[in-house]
Amino acid sequence: MKKKIFALLTALCMTAAVLPAVFADGEEEPEPTCTCATQCTAESKNEACPVCGGEDADLSQCIGLPPITAGDDEDEEEPIECTCATQCTEESKNEACPVCGGGDADLSQCIGLPPMTVGTQEHCSCVVLCTEDNKNPDCPVCSAEGVTACKGEPVVPVLFGAPKSTVNVTYLDENGDKKEVSATQVTGDDTEWSTGWYVAQSDITIGSEDKPQRVTVEGNVNLILADGCKLTVNGGIDVSAGNSLTIYAQSTGSSMGTLNATGAKMCAGIGGGNRGDGGNITINGGKITATGGGPSQGETSE
Repeated sequence: MKKKIFALLTALCMTAAVLPAVFADGEEEPEPTCTCATQCTAESKNEACPVCGGEDADLSQCIGLPPITAGDDEDEEEPIECTCATQCTEESKNEACPVCGGGDADLSQCIGLPPMTVGTQEHCSCVVLCTEDNKNPDCPVCSAEGVTACKGEPVVPVLFGAPKSTVNVTYLDENGDKKEVSATQVTGDDTEWSTGWYVAQSDITIGSEDKPQRVTVEGNVNLILADGCKLTVNGGIDVSAGNSLTIYAQSTGSSMGTLNATGAKMCAGIGGGNRGDGGNITINGGKITATGGGPSQGETSE
């Protein structure tokens, strides 16, 4: 009888040894859970983790984040950008620029503008195309580099008897501001200017000392003396009462156009005729010399 009881107890112990552990509330013990914050590797693993700790741990079950995104406070490095305003060259580069500074810098990555477009650059200020014999001394380009760099417009030759033509020209108004207008070109056989705009370019002579020709102004006439021009009127310009003549220049320098008007006998160089009242004459620019043709007429210049 004792042998049977001992055999029964032995069988019960062996059965209990192979059964899963049971908690007091009747539930089975849960599977171990990975507690890693950083993903484990064979070289670096979390020994305190119930899943990853130990020699034969299966690290593929680790739920930690890869080391590149976990735990370190270092910010991702920002790309380096060129800070140049002027394009660098081997002879002249911006040492303060993080891209171009240094001996081995790749200057092809420079974003600066080419030197010719940065800062102040001299520009040709000529309206009329310069020649070797007639160069604008006030132009910063032509006076320094020569007439080959001149940007002025060529003077169109005007033949006697040819139809009058108009051109777009600039002038300085009464306030010194540059304006542009379409004007009729003055020719050597002009003896009458009616209301409108006129421009004298290059050398023009109306009349002669032997055969003076007086130019008559009718209405409101505006005359532009182009830079470098020389307008000579032998006989003067008649501006009688009720009419007006306003004269403008294209610049204020030594290249201003000139007007020389000599009146016929007993007539003003610019103004009324023999015993006639004069109209309105306004000079806003140019080198003007008006000489009367009689003893009662004086000489004025501006």
